[in-house]
Amino acid sequence: MAAPKQKTESVAALGHDWDDGVVTTKPTCEADGVKTYTCKNDGSHTKTESIPALGHDWNDGEVTTPATCETDGVKTYTCKNDASHTKTETIAKLGHKWDAGKVTKEPTYDSDGTMTFTCQNDKTHTYTETIPAKKYTFTVTVVDPTCTEQGYTLHTCNQNAEKSYKDNYTDALGHDYKEVITPATCKDAGKVENVCQRCNDTKLVKELPVTEDHQWNDGVVTKAATCTEAGEKLYTCTVCNKTKAETIEATRPRLERDHHPGHLRQGGQR
Repeated sequence: MAAPKQKTESVAALGHDWDDGVVTTKPTCEADGVKTYTCKNDGSHTKTESIPALGHDWNDGEVTTPATCETDGVKTYTCKNDASHTKTETIAKLGHKWDAGKVTKEPTYDSDGTMTFTCQNDKTHTYTETIPAKKYTFTVTVVDPTCTEQGYTLHTCNQNAEKSYKDNYTDALGHDYKEVITPATCKDAGKVENVCQRCNDTKLVKELPVTEDHQWNDGVVTKAATCTEAGEKLYTCTVCNKTKAETIEATRPRLERDHHPGHLRQGGQR
């Protein structure tokens, strides 16, 4: 009996029948993941696909270091996908916000004062400014020199008398004497003096004795003269009230001729 004959036919390949795949490496924020697919026909056959990295999903952040007037602060953001991932942002320093200031030491005329400013952001931060000392004011008076005293300019302090002072001194003028004569009268002695024309300082040169040069008035008849008796007239000095008397001679009878020749009568009577 003859041996049986054989023939072969090609059977088409099945091809891969991939399952839905399994995530074999989870993606992270910064690294891709891996998904592995297994062939249902042959479990030894696998393939992989890259799962894109998730990227960071940052929260709203929180202030981890507050900013101060002089130093920057820090705001920290945390990734919602991975809390171990954080990032920070700088919070700009606030700078000082000064108030209007308060006088902490009043200035005087002898020393400066102090104005203190406080930061409204941080009450512990202060700075000071100097308030200049007050200025003394002066009333200026020019005092002229006299015959015996120097002249000067007087600066009178209006706030403190002890701060007053003098300057611009000028020499004393010295006396300017002129001879003045006070004539003597019958009442008072006279004198010759040197009198300063500026200050009336007086120096006696000599005295003039009382004179007998009376200033008589017109006189008053104190007793009228008669034919037989003398009268009297009294004169008074208008300066010293001294008096002197003068005699008024008696009047003599007047003889007149009568209408009759050779006949005369007294008093001119007929």
